Amino acid sequence: MALSEHVFGRWLFSHEDGGARVYRPRDSPFAPTRRPRDGFDIDPDGRFRVFTPGAADASKARDGRWTVAGASIQVAYDDGGPGLALEIVDAAPGVLKVRRH
Repeated sequence: MALSEHVFGRWLFSHEDGGARVYRPRDSPFAPTRRPRDGFDIDPDGRFRVFTPGAADASKARDGRWTVAGASIQVAYDDGGPGLALEIVDAAPGVLKVRRH
């Protein structure tokens, strides 16, 4: 499976949307929130960076590499920790819907 060009970019979790996990570009107009939003970058060259809330509500980053596996991308983190699978449900301009496995 070839990934849609709309998969690539810098994404933040949009908890306001229901259903599958919806991510929107980082420059989208999000409602204010008390905690940082989790998100990730998917680069066309295979690099992946996930952002999660850390201590004092500062985001912490974790780097890895992604590969295509069917309708999903598999992420292997550089630190050797447990990876991540993201099933691509929909990819369109301004929205990425995934299921995390």
